[in-house]
Amino acid sequence: MNNKEEVSLKKMDEIKNFDFDINVDISQIILKAENIKTNRKDKKELLLFLGSSLLIVSLVLYLGVFAGAQNLIIYFEIFFFALAPLLIIPAALAAKVKES
Repeated sequence: MNNKEEVSLKKMDEIKNFDFDINVDISQIILKAENIKTNRKDKKELLLFLGSSLLIVSLVLYLGVFAGAQNLIIYFEIFFFALAPLLIIPAALAAKVKES
């Protein structure tokens, strides 16, 4: 045999003797991916909530302080608190259907 063949045979023997210990737990990888996805969704929902809350509060403050519409703030609160429960129910049902 030629020298190159002997070297390649030795390398092949070394590969056969090398023990590959590969233990991959696919379920753990999937769980980590789902956790990452859930965390991103939670962060996005939190930012959306904070943004909408800030918008509502700033609108009320603007109307109350700068526009001098204190009566309008009272009407807005009555309207919001009367209709909010009625709007939450369809939104919760839509979210439940979307998750299924």
